[in-house]
Amino acid sequence: MILNVCEQSGTLSVIFFVKTAIEIICIIIPLILVISLAIELFKIVMGKVEDMKKHVNAIVRKAAGASAIFFVPLIVGLVISFASGSNYQDSDCWQNANMEKIAEYKEVEKAKEKIEQEKKDQEKKDADEARKKREKAKEEVRKANEEKAEEARKRKEKEEEKKEQGQQGSSTPGNEQAGVYGSVEFKNGIFYIPNRRATSDADTPRQSGEHGLNPIFWERLNKLLTDAKSHGYNVTITSALRTYSEQVRTWNNSSRPCSTRSKWVACPGGSRHGFGIAADLSFNGTSCSGGWDCNAAAKWIHDNAGNYGLKFRMSWEPWHIEPDKVEGGNFGSCNASC
Repeated sequence: MILNVCEQSGTLSVIFFVKTAIEIICIIIPLILVISLAIELFKIVMGKVEDMKKHVNAIVRKAAGASAIFFVPLIVGLVISFASGSNYQDSDCWQNANMEKIAEYKEVEKAKEKIEQEKKDQEKKDADEARKKREKAKEEVRKANEEKAEEARKRKEKEEEKKEQGQQGSSTPGNEQAGVYGSVEFKNGIFYIPNRRATSDADTPRQSGEHGLNPIFWERLNKLLTDAKSHGYNVTITSALRTYSEQVRTWNNSSRPCSTRSKWVACPGGSRHGFGIAADLSFNGTSCSGGWDCNAAAKWIHDNAGNYGLKFRMSWEPWHIEPDKVEGGNFGSCNASC
């Protein structure tokens, strides 16, 4: 079949109209033709002889016209036969061209349209849901990015606050927990060292801070060195805790004259290194023996030590650092031999 039109109500309606028209033509035209011929024959019988030719011509014209009209259904039938692939009167299209079938196919078409509309509605609904999911995912990503940005901002604020606190002394020195550490008592921000010299290594024990230092002194010193590093300065510890026996060796090995030796090397038993509250530093690889401002690292440490509860007590030793508040240590004169 060239055209599959037998299941389309619109096409069947047209065929139904044509079918009905053909049926009417097949009934009406013969009647009209018979009546017309009867009238003409009556005219011939009742008319004059000279008018007979005119009436005969009229009969011929009307018969020819009626015949021509009969060709119209034939032509229509040929077209339908060609479209349906069979004799049009035997085809499904022709047989189904009635009101019942047309109504039936209209219902089918309505059902198909309904299914198609439901399909379109579902596709639209699915598209809307997919769009909402994409928007929700974008919103979640946006919120996650905002949360990350907020967390980053808070971290940055904390880091800046910590850095600022570090420059200003970090956690306020002097508020650390009071207690006794080795031979040193710490109370109200003050380090109390005994008023007697150490006489053995038992008086100068290794403590819990790094390098065996007093833990509170080490906490302050470590914050200072850490913040110096964050500023790009390389400051390291070259000497920290010295036990009593180590201090004795340092004293005995010194080449300085006895009259000035105690200025540079503490008399055994009285060194604050031995009590774990002193350290010697190196600033970018040098002790700055020529002056505390020998380089930028030394200058930064000396300028900021006070903010960390530390100080450089001896101007002639710019590498030697201690807590800012130390009391006690009334040892009397040094009785070590040179």
